[in-house]
Amino acid sequence: MGGAISKIVFQPPRYPGGPPGGPPGAPDLIALKTKSGETIHAIHIKSGGSLTLLYSHGNAEDILMAFSFFKSVSAALKVDLLLYEYVGYGCSSGSPSEAGVYESVEAAFHYLTKELQIPPSSIVAYGRSLGSGPSVHLCARERVGGLILQSALLSVHRVALRLRFSLPFDLFKNINKIKKVFCPVFCIHGTNDEVVPIYHGIELYKRAPLTVSPMWVEGAGHNNLEIVAGDLFFLALSRFLRLVQQQQQQLLLQQQLQQQQQQQEEQQQPPAAVVAAAEGA
Repeated sequence: MGGAISKIVFQPPRYPGGPPGGPPGAPDLIALKTKSGETIHAIHIKSGGSLTLLYSHGNAEDILMAFSFFKSVSAALKVDLLLYEYVGYGCSSGSPSEAGVYESVEAAFHYLTKELQIPPSSIVAYGRSLGSGPSVHLCARERVGGLILQSALLSVHRVALRLRFSLPFDLFKNINKIKKVFCPVFCIHGTNDEVVPIYHGIELYKRAPLTVSPMWVEGAGHNNLEIVAGDLFFLALSRFLRLVQQQQQQLLLQQQLQQQQQQQEEQQQPPAAVVAAAEGA
């Protein structure tokens, strides 16, 4: 049953001839391994910024399709970006599944934090549509700097049915996981979204423990939100990223103060030999 649902839900672009090597102007594709041994690919766009967006794309698209737009996002916002692929999507191996998507975001996060040594507080997860699933999943497990949810869904079944409860075999149950996300959450949704109705975004906004003012784009659908919003889209993202940067700086200051306090306490403590001599006197 679960496999049949996956075939309906996931509509991945495929490249039967093998990886095309990336779109014009793109850096080389980075090969990553999931914990199940599947190979996925990623593109790292660098701008020299202090924050890194970890982007999870929507259904029926892949990182090669998203590259050109997010290259402009990186330049406009002065932020680094990691676009990663899901198992079974694009050039990646395996068959698409909910578990495979979760393993893919975990592999991308591992690459950033372990191989590149980027602090989790400097990473902002960004999920669009189906990509909200892996983004919420990651943020419920890891303390990242922030979470951006664009055209996000409560769960897959709730896209078609307005339910008060979860059905068996439902996928990407963000409605249950969002309460475990304790980083700032920024929700963006079009009021005329014909694929994922706006009440999904509103409900996630209400359920998230820590949110900033949402952006409901009047008249925008599912696939034209950035066009309808225009410059306001980039302005809103920029404001949210500045908030995350301020939070990051406060966290760094707290860590420095704690280290200084610990050093002062250690300096005030008498050496062990002096203590032993005093006790023996």
